[in-house]
Amino acid sequence: MTSQIRPSGMRTFRARIFLAAATTLLIGAGFAGIARAEVADGPAKRDIERHLGRKAARVVEAPVFYGDFNGDGRGDAVAFIYAETGGNSTSLDVLLFTGGPDGFRFFRRAEGVFGEGPRNVAIRPGAIDVTLTTLGPRDARCCPTQEKNLTIEISGVRRGRR
Repeated sequence: MTSQIRPSGMRTFRARIFLAAATTLLIGAGFAGIARAEVADGPAKRDIERHLGRKAARVVEAPVFYGDFNGDGRGDAVAFIYAETGGNSTSLDVLLFTGGPDGFRFFRRAEGVFGEGPRNVAIRPGAIDVTLTTLGPRDARCCPTQEKNLTIEISGVRRGRR
């Protein structure tokens, strides 16, 4: 009688393992689907997505701001790209694109920018001012509360308008 129960018990165990694995995959796929977002609509959207290539599939938030940071009188774009890293956090890349007659071209990546919720963005030739929310001294990693004003200096551009 024991031999009859064991195969049935083993099948039940395997079925439970399969069910647990399938549920985990389905739940994970659901969360991954919810997290997806696109680059914000605007004139630079297509060029930014082209620059991102495969990374565009991991974007969770991508606000884009427009203004003339290189002093040529044309609108440029500043994209704050938040992307999945494979863990429980996101990475931030601040990408600068110069505007021209044929669209927007990647100029460079701004280094040393950290935080969430870019706002109060002011773009002028040679600099970009932005307010971000960053971690305070007692904040948990999940819950930043400190407002930080930052200026991104852009070297090698015209400081005055033509």
